[in-house]
Amino acid sequence: FPSHDTMEHYISNPVFPYVVFHVNSVTDSYPTDDYYVHVQIYDAPNVPVKVIDNIADAIDAVNHTVINDLVVNIHITRINRQYVPNTELTDSQMIDIQYAVRAYGKE
Repeated sequence: FPSHDTMEHYISNPVFPYVVFHVNSVTDSYPTDDYYVHVQIYDAPNVPVKVIDNIADAIDAVNHTVINDLVVNIHITRINRQYVPNTELTDSQMIDIQYAVRAYGKE
C-alpha cells in the first residue's frame, strides 16, 4: 500500500471492480473438513456486467477442481452463481459465487 494509505482505507473506500472472499462456514466431519466459500465480485452500477462476468469466469475455473497434495486432497464444487443487479444493491452490481470445498487429510 502507498505509505499514506492503510488497509482500513481500502476496505472503506474500495476501487471498482473488486472481489471479496468469505468463508461462510467450516464443518469438521471426519475424515473431511467442509468449507462453504462465497466469492463476490463487485463493480460500479453503470459498468457493463460483462466486466465482472469475465472476472467471475476466471475465478470459476476452479469449479470441479481436485487438488492432490502430499498431506491433503481438496475438491472444489460450485453450488451457485448469481448476478445481483444495481437495482437491489443501489451503489454497485455483483456476481455471487458459492463453493463447497471438501478437504481430505492424508494420514
